[in-house]
Amino acid sequence: MDMQSFTSASQERGTGETLRKILSVFLMTIAIVSFLVFCWTKRRLWELAAKLPGPRPIPLVGNLLTFAGCDLIQFFQRIIQMVDKHGSIFKLWIGQDLFVLLSNPVALEKILGNKNFIRRTGYVTKVGKPFFRNGLLMSDGDTWRIHRKIISSTFHNNVLDQFVENFTKNSAILVSKMRNNCNETAFNIYPLISLCTLDVICETAMGTTVNAQLDDDGKYVRNVLRSLQLLSERFMRPWLSIDWIFNLTRLGKEQAATLEYLHGNAQQVVSEKLAKFHASGRQKTQVEDLQSVKRKKLSLLDLLIEDEQLTPDEIHDEVVTIVSAGSETTATTCCYVLSLLGVHQDIQERVVEEQKIVFGDDIHRPVTSEDLPHMPYLEQVIKEALRLFPPIPYLFRKVEKETDLGNGYVLPAGCYSMVVTYTTHRNPQYFPDPERFDPERFSPENCLGRHPYAYIPFGAGRRMCVAYKFGIMEAKTMLSTILRRFRIVQTVGGISTLINDLESGVVLKPANGFNIQIEARFADIQLN
Repeated sequence: MDMQSFTSASQERGTGETLRKILSVFLMTIAIVSFLVFCWTKRRLWELAAKLPGPRPIPLVGNLLTFAGCDLIQFFQRIIQMVDKHGSIFKLWIGQDLFVLLSNPVALEKILGNKNFIRRTGYVTKVGKPFFRNGLLMSDGDTWRIHRKIISSTFHNNVLDQFVENFTKNSAILVSKMRNNCNETAFNIYPLISLCTLDVICETAMGTTVNAQLDDDGKYVRNVLRSLQLLSERFMRPWLSIDWIFNLTRLGKEQAATLEYLHGNAQQVVSEKLAKFHASGRQKTQVEDLQSVKRKKLSLLDLLIEDEQLTPDEIHDEVVTIVSAGSETTATTCCYVLSLLGVHQDIQERVVEEQKIVFGDDIHRPVTSEDLPHMPYLEQVIKEALRLFPPIPYLFRKVEKETDLGNGYVLPAGCYSMVVTYTTHRNPQYFPDPERFDPERFSPENCLGRHPYAYIPFGAGRRMCVAYKFGIMEAKTMLSTILRRFRIVQTVGGISTLINDLESGVVLKPANGFNIQIEARFADIQLN
């Protein structure tokens, strides 16, 4: 190589080295500036978070390792232990996201009662979106406000009254199946109850019969129950919120298959009913026109179709949400009531005495909508069961702006609140001797003056469950039908079996089921 070539090559290497150094400095500068900007934007959040109590986080991962390896039971137990240790307001860092756990009613009102805080956490939405799509549980903003108004109208009393006949029909099937367990050893009542509530919600929401109780191994039933279980399992593993990771797992592939079936089924039902409505030539019926609704026997899907305010896809999402969310919550509520009555025989007999007054000599006749208002004590029992064991263990909101909780703590904008309903309902200030089962807490005189956010089994504020009246009416019908036919002899293991193995999946329920023993209440009982 001549001297000129050598000099030229050296200059090129020098130029390349210089460019690499410049690029390295440039990239380092960008990284430093980005980090400083990130710190600047987070400074207020970190400043306010530092004033909140809570376990010490680890850099980058926060408090995630606290829940590493936890199953659904252990996760719930650790949350309750943290509330006991850190109080009714404390923080957890999940990675770089700040979660503030709340069970103080005064603080809850500041968050749940704020009309501007309607968004749930990004994590909850990300996990739930494939299942519920853009239904009420997942939507926010104008979409949520419009849909909420429409869906609320479909749950008016005039609409609900027509569903009692359906509640009664499916309750009769339930007690006929329970007869197989009469006077035998204890059995888990949950599978029977959950199939009954699934029948009810499919018929009232979609107007379709799935015969869950008569064909409990049917494809639709298996897919609904399995998909809810998979949703719980994904929720408890934060790393699976990343779609590409989740989609590679066995859980992800199984969920994709179940959801493909469920959404395909719902789409087919909506399409068929739309076609039938358009072919009928019937006039549009606004859901707010309650007198015309009262004259018809329509499912919630029929009402939404005839209302014509939502698109077919929007109707699909709302129907899937109602069916999925409306089955498990009512089922667990009824199971808790029966289990508690198996322990508290005196309260069970008082419920039955009220039933005798309502039904008189015709003790086994079907429940009617006119009967339900005359069961106030049964409703108190249901409400007390919901206090001790609220079906939805956590409520999430994104804190959109800095919020003073009024007790020395300020929540920073951009954090997430996580309301722990279970501990909220056990506040001795509002519920003395909170572990005791006492339906008198919900007598009219004892409810006076209680903080409105001390009892929130259906949520609170603008995102309160739209179907809470539906759930109470369904539960009263089912429990009335059961308790007029059977006595709950015992709950195996007592209250401890309900409390010790609670798992916080889609709903809060004991991992080992609701194991009770029953016997016929009257010798001449007729169940056919």
